[in-house]
Amino acid sequence: SNHSSLIFFSYISFLTYLQIPTFVIQALFYWLILVVGAVSVYKLALFFYPRPQAAVLSGLFYLLNLFTQVSVINRLQYPFLFFYAFLPLGLFIFIRGLSQRRLSDAVLFSFVSLPFSLAFSSFPFLELLWLTLFSYVCFHVFFTKTPTIKFSFGFLGLALATWVLFHLWWLGPLIHSTFATAYPTSEAVTQAGNVQSFNTLSRLIGGLSSVLSLTDTSFMKSISPVWSGFYLTFPGKILAFLPALIVLSSVLFKPKPYLWKYFFSLYLIAV
Repeated sequence: SNHSSLIFFSYISFLTYLQIPTFVIQALFYWLILVVGAVSVYKLALFFYPRPQAAVLSGLFYLLNLFTQVSVINRLQYPFLFFYAFLPLGLFIFIRGLSQRRLSDAVLFSFVSLPFSLAFSSFPFLELLWLTLFSYVCFHVFFTKTPTIKFSFGFLGLALATWVLFHLWWLGPLIHSTFATAYPTSEAVTQAGNVQSFNTLSRLIGGLSSVLSLTDTSFMKSISPVWSGFYLTFPGKILAFLPALIVLSSVLFKPKPYLWKYFFSLYLIAV
């Protein structure tokens, strides 16, 4: 949706009006995206596992892993970049508010999402965001010692209602333009087409082994003469599997942080 990019391009236009060089604007944009994402992961990790060293490593991993570098930064698509930054930030605010029973954080979540409105112009990102939040609410209800079903789903409902209210200025035109004709539901998006797309993407990425190692095999092969030849070697492939091994080996360690079950389950579902 062109409307969802209004805030971002207005900000860029303002910086251009101030005669700030283009390369400085671009560098500032990438710096903000990467810093917001990494710091948000740090805060989220520190919230449920108060070990600063582990939180720092979490933030650095979110910043420097191969998936981020190849599938987010390298693609140069604004929805990917904005969603990359907002997802951990939004999760941190949402989880903190639900854990501490602060309804104000539901509103804060929606308000903070405004500068990242461009991330939600893609329906898959909208689905991913709200399915993630819904899954956490379910986890919170079933696994906390004092579950509060009414408050938990009320918190989710308030977050959703205020989010729609804050984003209605672009969400309305997007829904209207998308469903004005039967094309999106009858031709553009079909079950057979979705299955074919997933199969094609899976083959291009390299299958389960590439997903576990956070590498895009087709991309690595296409630019191996430039800089990624190492990642196609045997030592490079072994090193690429280290994050997956660390995540899976966490099953053996005790005690586990409160949210370990949730994020470990998300990891398995994503794989």
